[in-house]
Amino acid sequence: MTKLEALDILKEEKQLRTDILEPLDISFEFFLHFAQMNETRQRKHIKRLIKREEKKVQHSMNEIANKIRNKYTIRKR
Repeated sequence: MTKLEALDILKEEKQLRTDILEPLDISFEFFLHFAQMNETRQRKHIKRLIKREEKKVQHSMNEIANKIRNKYTIRKR
């Protein structure tokens, strides 16, 4: 599963599942700790995880865009 697929599942379901831990770089230890939290804290952590992963995706997309831009800028000269 890709990071984007895992992020989509997290955003849709608002729940942590074991199959999305690895793509989202979440340890199983955190997952166990998360399971012990009350619902309010779980929702808070889910929101933080979504925000963190969206920033990572945006950063990756920006890097790719810059590489493409640089590639075409070099060729035009």
